[in-house]
Amino acid sequence: MEKAAGKGDMFGFEDDPGEDLAKLKRAWVNERNAPEILPYLEELMEDMKEQVRNQQHVADDKDGEGKALVANLLQMEVERVNFLLVQYHRVRLKKIERYILFLTTNQDAQQRLR
Repeated sequence: MEKAAGKGDMFGFEDDPGEDLAKLKRAWVNERNAPEILPYLEELMEDMKEQVRNQQHVADDKDGEGKALVANLLQMEVERVNFLLVQYHRVRLKKIERYILFLTTNQDAQQRLR
């Protein structure tokens, strides 16, 4: 089922947030299991941070409307996505700390940090 062009979902997202979440999970698992640092997925990270901000606003609005259960569920989802974002970056930082000498002398490896 395709969405009409220019129409977002109920949270105002053009893309499917579930698809980005699956990409984030895959990126985290890949980074965790790869022996060297992988290229940074800047666009995906920015999209996920924006989705978290939007969903946080929706959760806050629902809480203000007296829909505490819905707000709690949305807040749990926000926390889950934040957990994945933090874990992804934590794995990358550990690799950078571990291989700092290699990363500072290898141009190809430096490109993966951006």
